[in-house]
Amino acid sequence: LITSLEPIWSQSHALLRQVDAVGAYGDAKEDAAAHADHRGIIAAIERGNVNEAVAAVRSHLHTRRDHLVAGVLERGAIT
Repeated sequence: LITSLEPIWSQSHALLRQVDAVGAYGDAKEDAAAHADHRGIIAAIERGNVNEAVAAVRSHLHTRRDHLVAGVLERGAIT
């Protein structure tokens, strides 16, 4: 699992640093939603439900990506 997720985390972390640099990182509501996603992912892993864990990770990545891109666009940091 760690081997599979490490490249994704590295890329995500780099993107989050760039998004934060333009002031478009999520607010407290977004942070709470991301943490809820993480809790759901961990719960699926603890239950040993691989399909649910994979779906939860994909949902988290897509949803958070969309929110971050919207934040960047709202601030005019990219066009």
